[in-house]
Amino acid sequence: MRWMFVLLLLLPVSYALVVESSGSVGQNPVIYGDVIAYAREGSIYVYDAVSKQENFVAIGSDPFEFGFIVVFETPEKGVDLNGDGDFDDEVIQFADVRDRKVVNTHVAGRHPSLFSDLIVFASPWEEVPNGNVSDAGVYDKGSVIVQFDRRKNETKVFGASGDFPVMTANAIVFLQDENKAGSDLDADQDRLDQVVSVLDRTSGKVSNTHFASMSKLSLSRGLVVFSDGLVKAMDVKSETLKDTKLEGSDPALFGDVVIYENDGELFGYALNSGARAKLQVKGVHPSIFEKKIAFVTSEQVLGDLNGDGKANAVVMRFARDNDADRDNISDFIDNCPDVQGLQPDHDRDGVGDACDKDSPPIDEEVHEAPREGNVLVETNETGSQESGAIEKGSHVAWYWYVLGAFILIAVAPFAFKVGVRYYRRRRKSFGF
Repeated sequence: MRWMFVLLLLLPVSYALVVESSGSVGQNPVIYGDVIAYAREGSIYVYDAVSKQENFVAIGSDPFEFGFIVVFETPEKGVDLNGDGDFDDEVIQFADVRDRKVVNTHVAGRHPSLFSDLIVFASPWEEVPNGNVSDAGVYDKGSVIVQFDRRKNETKVFGASGDFPVMTANAIVFLQDENKAGSDLDADQDRLDQVVSVLDRTSGKVSNTHFASMSKLSLSRGLVVFSDGLVKAMDVKSETLKDTKLEGSDPALFGDVVIYENDGELFGYALNSGARAKLQVKGVHPSIFEKKIAFVTSEQVLGDLNGDGKANAVVMRFARDNDADRDNISDFIDNCPDVQGLQPDHDRDGVGDACDKDSPPIDEEVHEAPREGNVLVETNETGSQESGAIEKGSHVAWYWYVLGAFILIAVAPFAFKVGVRYYRRRRKSFGF
């Protein structure tokens, strides 16, 4: 029987996304390296996916992480953080996730993002600090785009009205509200949209792309993705648009890989190749960095994810790309992670035919989740254990048929021999 044991060791082991629960309740996760920053009950926390440790950072919300720095907005709550004599503002602060020392920019703002040493955010026009303002006329149009250099401790105010800014080395991409701008920026005969605009950081000039968005922007390497019900990507330099025609929201981008949500399910899409995969993971508000994604999942969908005996929270989870079939196609965009190469997907559901044709419908029944140490190893949405938590299609790979045949060949002669001996003993006991 030794040869059978050896065969088991040699058989390929199939793993798709390794999904873990932090066990922490949270919202708006953003991942960089192995550290996930998120908000919970008006405070900012960071979770180290390697050490499995959660740490409190500060009072705040809407975190954004770059390098070891997390930036967020903090309500004053009785403390005049920006020195303007009132306690009504949200003030931008940041901290190093390693020592969690908080630094106050003393500038009111919201929806911050970070690129290298520069923080960019939207500041209410009445709270804009004195300084470099190129167009005072934006003050009657809502929020103003502001940049803060955390190394130089300098603030720069741009002559642009907008919100949800993100930054590249040369540009700031943000959303303009048509109603506040007083103009139909995307030429759709109304003034109800938020339209993607690009601010040149050197000249201060703003160009209108005419592309409407219903969500925050996500930017990586000169590309920005957004959604107005359909996931879209724009090259910041050329301001050209790629409409994927995929229904989805909350797209997150790293390189050319987009992770987005549709009806509570996570999907992956490659902008260059067009490869698309349903990740078989329940979640919303994804964030991606390299080969990791962070997201949140409601316990009302999957049951008790943090082991507290209840099912009423939203829990922060994360997943790792494992390239299960060793085909150099990321599991984030591999529509059949058990079979090498991208597979045909005739029903266009994001699951390749080789993984889809024999798989049962997703079972929404809640299964008890075992623990390993202080990390919850979840049962997946199809009811099978995630191993390092596998959430994927459930077709039977070829090598299990081979193993079954070997077992049958090995066991059949032994079973036949035992049966013959039993029959002979029975004959002898009855005297014939």
